[in-house]
Amino acid sequence: MNSNTIKVAHLKEMLDQVLSNLAESGIEKIEVNDDYYWLIEDASLYDAYKQSVPVMGQLSEDMEFLTKEKIDNFPASFVLAKLSHLLRYVSYKQEVKTV
Repeated sequence: MNSNTIKVAHLKEMLDQVLSNLAESGIEKIEVNDDYYWLIEDASLYDAYKQSVPVMGQLSEDMEFLTKEKIDNFPASFVLAKLSHLLRYVSYKQEVKTV
């Protein structure tokens, strides 16, 4: 994989593997004991030379959106951002065996 590109197929393969590892470990759900998180807004997230002010996000809001909305009606970038917040939480709260 070229270090300056992200192949969607490779990303899908990695996510599938990690989620399969969770399932194989007998983990069917992950308890969410925290709700709020800090978030750097998209405009300055990847500009290391710009001072950023974090804002608060809410996991329960992200989960509600992803379970109640028809995600096909929203841009993929918006849905991916919501998913990324949940995946980050799982990464901090759940030990997953090496892929």
